[in-house]
Amino acid sequence: MSEEAEPLSDDAPGQGLYIFAYLFSMAALAVTMFLYT
Repeated sequence: MSEEAEPLSDDAPGQGLYIFAYLFSMAALAVTMFLYT
């Protein structure tokens, strides 16, 4: 992941981290369910 990526909002720099963590957790869960089903 590059740090050059443009943030979605300059008002909340930390918001992107929460969104990324949420998407990553959902993706990991989906992959886990797919592999172990």
